[in-house]
Amino acid sequence: MKPTHDPDDDAAARQFIDNLLRRSDDDAWKSLLSDTYARQTQRVLKTIEDAAISSRTHRNEEISALRQKFLAGEIDQQRWDTLADEFSEWRKRVTHFEALVRERRRQAADRADKLRGYALAREVTSTLVALAKAVDEHRRATEDAGIEPESHDRLLWLRLQTLAVPVEEGLRKINLQDFITHRPSSRGSEKTADRSRRRTGRRTP
Repeated sequence: MKPTHDPDDDAAARQFIDNLLRRSDDDAWKSLLSDTYARQTQRVLKTIEDAAISSRTHRNEEISALRQKFLAGEIDQQRWDTLADEFSEWRKRVTHFEALVRERRRQAADRADKLRGYALAREVTSTLVALAKAVDEHRRATEDAGIEPESHDRLLWLRLQTLAVPVEEGLRKINLQDFITHRPSSRGSEKTADRSRRRTGRRTP
């Protein structure tokens, strides 16, 4: 069974996950850890975990109060033994349930954090590339005007060769100059590439 709820509908997600926690369905969990659902799954599991902890705290307080009544003679031994056995069985179930919720939430958190990291990396890369384009345009304008660049200009331009940005979701890196020169979506990339070829003496085929 795969989730069909909206990734913003936490109430529907809560119902789906509540049911899923009571049976085994690896395919469904894989779907909940997908790009679409991972963040929501983390939120909902945190809510479920908090509710379980609150329920356990309340139940512990109840059994503690009942024990005090037993010690005070308000509850007989047989009744106390029954209550203690019920509490022990309940505690085993809830301990297992909380452990399962924690593990699933950890998996969702790891996936969600990874997705957030990719999003942040894309945002930072976009800002860095915009700055690199401005530096490259400054260099081209200087060269076109026949102006002799000063040492600080050359050092700034050199950064385009020494600073790298991640591509392919961080699997590899390329320097900024190559990125803005060969990136298909970059406006003016053909002109930049042509200027690079002229500087290296290469002709366009």
